Amino acid sequence: MEVIYKKWFRVNEEAQTLAAAGQTQQAEQLRANFAKEATAAIAKVQKIRANMKRAGLRIGSLPFRIAAADPQLEDPALDAMDFISTPVGYTYQTYMYGYFRDMVAHELGHNLGLRHNFKGNLGNNESGEIGSPSRSVMEYLSRRDRHLDRVSAYDVMAIAFGYKGQEPEHRNWFCTDEDEVDSENYLHSAECSSSDATSDPFTELLTRLAKAKSFLFLPGSEQGPVWTVEILTGQLSDLFLSFANYYVSSLNTAGDWTNFINPTRQPSVAEIPDFILNTIKGQICDPHLEEIIATKTPDGQVKARENLVALRHLFKEVTSSYQKPVSAFTVENFPCLQGL
Repeated sequence: MEVIYKKWFRVNEEAQTLAAAGQTQQAEQLRANFAKEATAAIAKVQKIRANMKRAGLRIGSLPFRIAAADPQLEDPALDAMDFISTPVGYTYQTYMYGYFRDMVAHELGHNLGLRHNFKGNLGNNESGEIGSPSRSVMEYLSRRDRHLDRVSAYDVMAIAFGYKGQEPEHRNWFCTDEDEVDSENYLHSAECSSSDATSDPFTELLTRLAKAKSFLFLPGSEQGPVWTVEILTGQLSDLFLSFANYYVSSLNTAGDWTNFINPTRQPSVAEIPDFILNTIKGQICDPHLEEIIATKTPDGQVKARENLVALRHLFKEVTSSYQKPVSAFTVENFPCLQGL
């Protein structure tokens, strides 16, 4: 993995040089090629771990615990789009110092009895400073934030409770692995997620999807896109699952959410499910995508349209398991999925 991280910084430096010289297509091709390479390398590591777990090690009837095969110790946020750009102002050395500091503190937290805390990001103060992305070092964070994470308010409170019996001030700051929502556990809160970030996760999901779509459709350019849905499958699947989780969770838990209703988004609790479903529909069946495709060269139109079909097909596939409590991801609600 060290080789991948070093190359991540080197590729982005080369891509920035190309872009500054006006060679945008070459810069994006370089990034896209590296994203595919990184995804393949990570898949190889995951396969090795899976084989180790299946094989196991024993002395007689005594099984060994193989930490390297533990899925909870995998590098989180493995999607290709995490490798698009490196954090501004960081070199490989300064970034990895923060990365390893976060990793060591996180694992020490487990040794002290702390579990993952997927509500940590709800306390993000959005300053971009060290210690800002989460109120817990037990959170999973993306590559753009991981190097900034530090032991924070939740961790101190939890340790004080566990070791000193000091009553916690905040009992709604924590959730862990089995609390995450999915198509089967729709009564859990969508604010408990290992795949989100920032203090406003729903907006952050929209921002990530907008970024992916900008690479897939290149608005404002006659050129065809370099990036494909195949390269971004991991990122897009994660986003579509997260949107679906927000919808199914909203039917029962929206009243308990702490960070959804804000000054720029103010539906009533009863209106939240329709608000979320209509927002998702607006992203997947966005008519502006057809307008963007129409402005491109014939070859560019072919590539962009292939991405559009693949994007919608992936959304339909990912959300097909969401049948309870209602099946909302249908062609009736998403007419652009008709025929896929």
